[in-house]
Amino acid sequence: MKRFIILLGLLFLTSIPANARTSCTEIRETKGEAEYEKCRVDEKEYAIKENIKKHKDALEDQQKDTEDYYEDIIGRIQDRRKDLDRRLEREEDDESDRLKDLKDDDADKEKIVKQKEKSDKVKNERKAAKKYFDAWLDVIETQQKLDEARIDLEAAQYEYQQRGGSTQWIRWY
Repeated sequence: MKRFIILLGLLFLTSIPANARTSCTEIRETKGEAEYEKCRVDEKEYAIKENIKKHKDALEDQQKDTEDYYEDIIGRIQDRRKDLDRRLEREEDDESDRLKDLKDDDADKEKIVKQKEKSDKVKNERKAAKKYFDAWLDVIETQQKLDEARIDLEAAQYEYQQRGGSTQWIRWY
């Protein structure tokens, strides 16, 4: 019973705007011009809200597509980063092991120095790769935020225009 009352209430609430649209002329005849004007304003507000809702729904789909797009890009970058880091980590370990072996074998100082240089080169490459991928991810994440902000701006702009505002003077880019 409670569920029926709730459903009936929701049905009534969703049908009010339709009833209001059809009864504005009746209101004019029965209640006068002032009530008619109020009814027309309510009709317009309802239409504006419906248009805004439809536009926001479309923008939410666009927002989801944007999120999915950037998640895919970020995922691929992170995969490449992990693959490269694993490879460089193995190389770093191998070079460190060779250096340790040379030191343990009391190898020629020149061989130890060369091996140390190789080991340092791999360590530096690994650090540089980390910085590179961090910077790349920062750029992609910033671009994502910009794209999402543009979608938010489009929603605000649409609502402003629906409510009678003009955004022509704001367009500077």
